[in-house]
Amino acid sequence: MKQEVSTNRTIRINGADTPISADKNADFGTFIDGLNRDITKNQQVISTINVNGKALSEKDEAAIRALPIENIGDIEIFTSSPVDLAYETLDTLGQ
Repeated sequence: MKQEVSTNRTIRINGADTPISADKNADFGTFIDGLNRDITKNQQVISTINVNGKALSEKDEAAIRALPIENIGDIEIFTSSPVDLAYETLDTLGQ
């Protein structure tokens, strides 16, 4: 019988350390998809993902989606409401 091994690690979400437990083989994309489902319940969206202190572009995120979560360094995620994100985008366009 194959035993599932889980990994416990801590990520930062909106500045707070958040412990997560995931299948040892879970990939980054599955983790992000699950997080998106959870935060959508609170009317939030992911606005920024930092890995090892560097903000990921959409291209960067796509490149690491298949990597096991345990192989990715420090993860920090920031969320915001869709309305706040829209205002931030409009402010950026106006500059």
